[in-house]
Amino acid sequence: MIIQEYDDAWSIINKIDPDVLNNDKNLLMQYYYLRGYLNVLDDGDLFDAVFDFNRILSELDTRGETIFTFLSFVGMGMVYAKQGDDSKSEYYFSKVFNNIYTMSIDDVSKIWRYINIIFYCAIYYSEKQDLETANALLNYGVKVCAENHVTYYIARIYAQLAMNENRVNGNNEKVQSYIDKALVFSEFNGNKKEIEVIKRWVKANNL
Repeated sequence: MIIQEYDDAWSIINKIDPDVLNNDKNLLMQYYYLRGYLNVLDDGDLFDAVFDFNRILSELDTRGETIFTFLSFVGMGMVYAKQGDDSKSEYYFSKVFNNIYTMSIDDVSKIWRYINIIFYCAIYYSEKQDLETANALLNYGVKVCAENHVTYYIARIYAQLAMNENRVNGNNEKVQSYIDKALVFSEFNGNKKEIEVIKRWVKANNL
């Protein structure tokens, strides 16, 4: 999912029988969160996505004690953003934003999920033209990646920073630096889709 190979992700998740996971709540939440995100990100069924996120919020983590609640809030926010419902999308993203800087990372396996939350919140605020909030989140994402020695989402974070900087100040050295970093990390992570996205954007903006 991180490198946007959605067809491969679908082929894997479609082989999983959720009934087999009933005795492991964590695995079940991971399954529903991943399936929900795939539907949102790969232009799938948004009603199915809402069902998946609601399974977590109303049944599997009713007290909001795990990171899957926040992942589901982000997922719900993305669903309503896709539908053009600003009030509902803002409702869910604000629930996450109010807690994002205080979430504890007490397990290395949670880091990429935490960065996922930061990244998609930043994308949301970028699309809402709240670039100050978006860039603060993106730079925080870079900091989390650096401190935990991970490269999850780092290419896409730098690519979004380049796009946001270009919107405000046009092409400059900072934009070029972000693009260079985005391409390097995309290559490092084998993210061919992101390389294509970056090159199309660069061409479209005559950079």
